[in-house]
Amino acid sequence: MDISHQQAKNVKESLKEHFGYVITVCDLARERAPIFPFTPNLVHWSIYDPETGQHSLEEKKNVFRRVRDEIRAKIESFLSETTKSKPQLSKTAEAR
Repeated sequence: MDISHQQAKNVKESLKEHFGYVITVCDLARERAPIFPFTPNLVHWSIYDPETGQHSLEEKKNVFRRVRDEIRAKIESFLSETTKSKPQLSKTAEAR
């Protein structure tokens, strides 16, 4: 997935938006995360921050790969669980 043209938003811009879920991915982010008043589902995944340790370049690559794989697995599980809990629309309703 190419995200090279994406740009970060100021958090203040996001605070007024309505999100179904906000997911924090490391303990520091959870502690410092702003309050999203219009978000009913705040989820935290305690994932190791690969920038915190002292690693050689090769070790750092491996740590980032492990974290990437852990995030992928959590996203797949999250999507599986959230789509399971939502009722499927009929073909007629989808066409509207």
